[in-house]
Amino acid sequence: PQPKLAHALVTAVSVLIIACPCALGLATPLSVTAATGLGATNGVLVTSARALEQARDIRTVVFDKTGTITVGAIDDDADYAKPSYTKDSVKPGSKEAIAALRAAGIRTVMLSGDKAEVAERVAAEVGIDTVIAQVRPDGKAYWIRQLQISRDAAAAQSSVAPAIADVPNGLVAMVGDGINDAPALAQADVGIAIGTGTDIAMQSADVTLMSGDLQGVVKTLNLSQATMRNIRENLAWAFGYNIIGIPIAAGVLYPFTGWLLSPMIAGLAMALSSVCLVLNANRMRRVTLSPDTVSFTAAGGRDTDRRAPDQYGARSIILDTGDRPRADGHHTDEGHHHQPNKEQPMHMNHMHSADMNDATQTATDPVCGMTVAVNNDAITREHDGTTYYFCGEHCANNFMKAPQLFLEN
Repeated sequence: PQPKLAHALVTAVSVLIIACPCALGLATPLSVTAATGLGATNGVLVTSARALEQARDIRTVVFDKTGTITVGAIDDDADYAKPSYTKDSVKPGSKEAIAALRAAGIRTVMLSGDKAEVAERVAAEVGIDTVIAQVRPDGKAYWIRQLQISRDAAAAQSSVAPAIADVPNGLVAMVGDGINDAPALAQADVGIAIGTGTDIAMQSADVTLMSGDLQGVVKTLNLSQATMRNIRENLAWAFGYNIIGIPIAAGVLYPFTGWLLSPMIAGLAMALSSVCLVLNANRMRRVTLSPDTVSFTAAGGRDTDRRAPDQYGARSIILDTGDRPRADGHHTDEGHHHQPNKEQPMHMNHMHSADMNDATQTATDPVCGMTVAVNNDAITREHDGTTYYFCGEHCANNFMKAPQLFLEN
């Protein structure tokens, strides 16, 4: 109707106000902020929004034994130079946490440097699915990588055969507390450190459990699920206001009712959309994170993973012989290599760019310890004028967060 220009201007302004994307931009950060606070009050410290998003996709959880599943008490009659943990007792809550993971269809694995019989005893007591025993401190990241290779069907068909099978399709998490767990925590898709452990472990992890109780792992999964549910609700509110408001502001009702949306009403609606998001995000404060039950069931989980703790023991025992596959298809026994001295710098960890054209050369990933080929296709990062080689982008990115941490370790 006349005046056409005035009506067109009012309608255009209303559409622009309604279409303001501030609600869409607030949807995720508000939920993450509220979830971070909820996690902190429950003893779960999350360092990144990525960890909050990914934790719900964890399908395999790998546990260190000493100090993580168990108390970490050394036997009274043990030699100081060779500590023994044969009488180490299981922490309260460990059995319940592992049972909750298994009930949700999540596979559990234990990495231990102890002898097979000691590791098997602990695994049978808490209900661990698979035990990898006699693992050297530098071998934990290798086994995390093997689990990831087995999970990835494309990688499993490569020339390097995985050393462990039957891994669910999902993320691999590592739970540990010691210095020797740091590379494995960095290699895992989600690293979870025990707050009663070492600082280097906490720096390498995505999540830190303030107490030594493994039920914090269950809380982490439930926190991730609650966070993503809240984000979806916020996005629904934000999109809902736009989907309904934009056509009305554009005048879709005018031919039927003769009514146009006032820019003032449009501004009020835009503000209310943000208020609704804030109120919905604050509902996270009332969420209860159960330490005994995972709030979802892992898709693709096996029926055998959902047994009660007293219905199974350790189904699989793997002994770490130290034999590691190299990029050229051969194997190397890491248990017998010589440590470099001060006069012989650790060239296995880094090569200069001039050596990259030699396809026969290999380097060791400083994060996970895997042997990688040195060539023009290698994944590299520069630090202090030195080129370092990595098995994948995940290790490379973790290395750049704290290079000295991995080089010193």
